[in-house]
Amino acid sequence: MELTSTIGEIVMSNYPELSGRLLNLLLTKEMCDVQLQVGSHTFDAHKLILCSCSDVFKTMLTNQKWSEANKPAVILVEEPLCETVFGRFIHYIYSGQLYLSHITVGPLLTLADKYNVKDMVELCRSYMRKHLDAPVAVSCVLQWWQIAIMRNDSELADAILSYIECNFDKVISNPDFTNANLDIVEKLFASSRLVIHYEALIFFSVVMWLKDYLDLRHPSEDETKDAFKRLIRLVRWPMMNKDEVAWLRDCNEVREFLVMSKSYMSSEDIPPDLDPYLLLMPSKDNSIISKSGACQYGVCNNILGCSNDEPYTFLSLEDSQCCDSRSNLDKDKCGLKRNKLTEKIKNRAFRPRVYFSDYWCTKLTVSNFLAFPQYATQTFFFSTPKTGDRQDIGNTLLDWEVELSPKGVRFPPAVLIGLEQDGSKLIEESYIPTCRLSVISRSPQELQLKVQVNILVQANSPANPGSYYFENCQRHMCIFDGNSQRHNFDDIVPYENFTSYLHPEGPISDLYPTRTLAFTLFIVIRPLT
Repeated sequence: MELTSTIGEIVMSNYPELSGRLLNLLLTKEMCDVQLQVGSHTFDAHKLILCSCSDVFKTMLTNQKWSEANKPAVILVEEPLCETVFGRFIHYIYSGQLYLSHITVGPLLTLADKYNVKDMVELCRSYMRKHLDAPVAVSCVLQWWQIAIMRNDSELADAILSYIECNFDKVISNPDFTNANLDIVEKLFASSRLVIHYEALIFFSVVMWLKDYLDLRHPSEDETKDAFKRLIRLVRWPMMNKDEVAWLRDCNEVREFLVMSKSYMSSEDIPPDLDPYLLLMPSKDNSIISKSGACQYGVCNNILGCSNDEPYTFLSLEDSQCCDSRSNLDKDKCGLKRNKLTEKIKNRAFRPRVYFSDYWCTKLTVSNFLAFPQYATQTFFFSTPKTGDRQDIGNTLLDWEVELSPKGVRFPPAVLIGLEQDGSKLIEESYIPTCRLSVISRSPQELQLKVQVNILVQANSPANPGSYYFENCQRHMCIFDGNSQRHNFDDIVPYENFTSYLHPEGPISDLYPTRTLAFTLFIVIRPLT
């Protein structure tokens, strides 16, 4: 029976008292007519309440085609993590109150989805979107991402993936990374959108995950070989500089891994130019880099003579030995093979990730933001690599000018001449309430230049006061040529909610008893081919 109010009536609500009565029925077990057995836990409940909240329970407990319909006790088979939170799930059905944390929200969403409790699903999804950042010890974003993928929830999965890609260094530091399955890890390492300091961290992360995979899951030999093959080839070796390679060579855990990897990988599983054993453990006999610093076979130019930021490009022992053949026919075949290998290496070399290092990334900071004038602009100048491999040492950098207008854009009054019958037209002053970033190319444009501009927005962590995370990475494909030297990007951050993006700057002293607030962005400009 549906009630409608008449003229003069007002509605008085007593929802808390009503939900309290229902919850009391659960706690006191009064008039219970069904028992749910979940693992080692038993829950006495009421069919009427369960069926009113869940279509799945309604079908299971009332449809005579189901064997559970007439049974006083029903056995529910749930995943171990879901068993531990099933009491919270039942509590919500009776009270409408849901107790959530980073650890419990994933299993609760799984239960809500399985039993089609739609309002609970939305509460869990809302919690995940608002609490993506958390202390490393309790973060479960990889588990959340896997659940969202299994549910075909593309909106939630995209939001979680965006956080993971922007904060990958945090994600690989928590236990959730160790527990992730191979498919999830492979998708991550294959991404060009990962925000990381150096490519060497990718290889180190692969090493750590594979070691835990062997120690904790005890896979078969075929499963182990498959995991090694799928992950090792995703490391982008040409994007490493000499310091990164030296760091990996000096790492004890990496050396132990390299020795172990020989029993799981062969030339059929991993191409020689991607084999970490050949790349990181060269001997005098199999090194292809001469003492003069030049590649003996022309794959890379003057590796050792470049700066420490110069990417390290490798040729395998197998291919270098092929080039020693004295037969002209063999040399022709070798040249063809070498060209194919060189093309393959360059294809990977021209796909850098979003490297958060000083060489690729520039920090843009507006100091004392509260005192920064309205509609004012702060200008920055910097340079970025022209290509991934940067073989042309004399012309390796692109020059950029960036204008940041965090407090809106002002267009002064102007006069247009010759557009009206009277000869002129007055244009009034106008304003745009936006946070604008303008990127201007200051390099000569003989040819069309295609780049990806990545703008990293740093925000205060709501779950971890005093720490920061990248809320998002705005990616823009831009073409610069003789006709287009400037690109404007508006709404970098919400104009009405700047406070969550400001952070204290400078130490507290007698001269400065309070710290001013600053606004910071990071920009990475990647070449595209």
